[in-house]
Amino acid sequence: MIITKGSLFLSIIGVNACKLSQNLYIRSSDELGSYAVDILLAGCCLSVFINSPVYFYNKNDSNLNRIWVRNLALLLGKFYEKYKSALDTLTCPVILMISVGLLYWLTMPKTLSWGWRGYGIDSPELVTAAKFFSVPHPPGYPLYTGLLGMFSKILPIGDYAFRGNLFSVVFSCLCVFVAYLIAETLLCQFYPSNGRLRVKIAAFFGAITLAVAPIYWSVSTIAEVYTLHSFLVALQVYLCILLVQKWKQEKLFRRDLFTGLLIVFTISLCNHLTALAFIAPITLFILFNLPVKLLVKPFPIFLGLVFLLIYLYLPIRASVPVPFSWGQPDTIEGFMWMIRAVPYQSYVMAAPLSELDDRTLIFVKFLFNQFNIIGLFCCAVGIRILFVRDKSLLLMFASTSLLLFVYSITYLTVDAEVNFIPALIYFSIWSAIGIMEVATTIEKSAEKIGEKYRKINLSIVISVLIVLGCFVAVPVYNTVSKYEELNFSDDRAALENGRSILADISDDDVLIVSSEKDVFTSWYARYADSASNTGIPIAEPLLAYGWYIERAVLPVFPNFDINVESADIKDVLLKIVEHADRHDRKVFTIHPIDDDRLSLDKSGDMYLLSLKSQE
Repeated sequence: MIITKGSLFLSIIGVNACKLSQNLYIRSSDELGSYAVDILLAGCCLSVFINSPVYFYNKNDSNLNRIWVRNLALLLGKFYEKYKSALDTLTCPVILMISVGLLYWLTMPKTLSWGWRGYGIDSPELVTAAKFFSVPHPPGYPLYTGLLGMFSKILPIGDYAFRGNLFSVVFSCLCVFVAYLIAETLLCQFYPSNGRLRVKIAAFFGAITLAVAPIYWSVSTIAEVYTLHSFLVALQVYLCILLVQKWKQEKLFRRDLFTGLLIVFTISLCNHLTALAFIAPITLFILFNLPVKLLVKPFPIFLGLVFLLIYLYLPIRASVPVPFSWGQPDTIEGFMWMIRAVPYQSYVMAAPLSELDDRTLIFVKFLFNQFNIIGLFCCAVGIRILFVRDKSLLLMFASTSLLLFVYSITYLTVDAEVNFIPALIYFSIWSAIGIMEVATTIEKSAEKIGEKYRKINLSIVISVLIVLGCFVAVPVYNTVSKYEELNFSDDRAALENGRSILADISDDDVLIVSSEKDVFTSWYARYADSASNTGIPIAEPLLAYGWYIERAVLPVFPNFDINVESADIKDVLLKIVEHADRHDRKVFTIHPIDDDRLSLDKSGDMYLLSLKSQE
């Protein structure tokens, strides 16, 4: 009985606290008053939590229960009244993120995977590097590697590959969320007379179109740098638009938004070099809409540049002994070699002119595959509206997309289209604007017809049908048609590839691997997979670099006598076999090696290397 009365007393206090908090909220506009409201509401929620068991304990006391239920209803009503605006704002994007996250979770590989069309070929290396906080291939990806490493340590669920995949899901959902906010912001600006619900639906359409674009969907479920990169790009675009809007509408320069924009841009540079494609378009957009004198602020610029110190991750971690690490970023020359991605510069603008027509055609087909004809039509309408309403914003979107398009079709790799992924954010915004314009136009045309049928608002019905039709034609179609193709929940090919490579060799044996797939999966299997930790995988292409010989070969063969600065790959291989024979160790290779000085003996799926006898 004492508990019952005590719980009833707490319930009454909670309700009265709600009333008090409402008065504080109304009368106080300062920060202290707001905090008081939140504290009191938190106390109310606590009282409800305490009262709940008592309610179920005293089920037979109907009078007490009525009082308790009434107080609970009043409490919830006051809570909703205070946070109505926030709840209305967040409901749609939260539903969006939950839906997208569920889709990604269902199709996400539960372990190491190369993903759709091999877009995750670097995943094994990135995950392994994150485990040891080491340096992956150029440009080193310090932000991604550091964040994924911390994420993997904080959330020890599944294997390291699973955590890497989950990391991509999280940032992909955040990117979709920001894309929704961008679309909603622009739609509110362009269509102020339209209902809030229509704006939310159109923004939802644009964001979900991005989420289920096949290439974006595919990289969202594997450990790759592109979802974090897309999120940072979307965030800086959003901050940029808010900054310009505040100035245009209120003549208010938000220094915090400007500082945040500089910080996010600098951070994005520490993740992926294609962030450079956004410098000029965003700068021109801001300069076109804001006075230059407002932008010349030493402190925001300095604060933004400070975050370039993230790149210090490379020399710091390169100096720490780890199983593998690329380059020599702890030297000035090695640092520049790393951040400039020197080994991959030969791929940039390397596509022959004779192939550009074919590569452009392939890219157009790629866009159709992402959005289909209806989605691209909505994008075209959205581009037209931007041309009429805000040419500077269209110029920023279009110029960035064009830069990424040229970069993608001239980048001579089989997966060059992944560089275009950030531009898909713009396409999702265009599609949201386009569908709003189409729905609005047809709605206006149907108003006269709707007057004849006063019981039914025909214009609204038609508008809803258009939105639903486009929604079915683009996001739903992509989800249904691509689900099986993009469902890698049971995929274990990459993991099994790495395990099979090292399955038949002992701890002291050396395995020479050549292809990227074999190199990266063998690294993961050896250093990050608890089920296979035997053998020593050595990447044959990297034997051309002295730093790799020092880091991967010398620890295995301490007396390795070769000039690492001028070593030839074949000479290094010969020395490795010589030292292995001297120390009763075996050297295997997956692919045949063309060298007259070495003999190859078939051993299962591999070849055993040995010195040819000198006669």
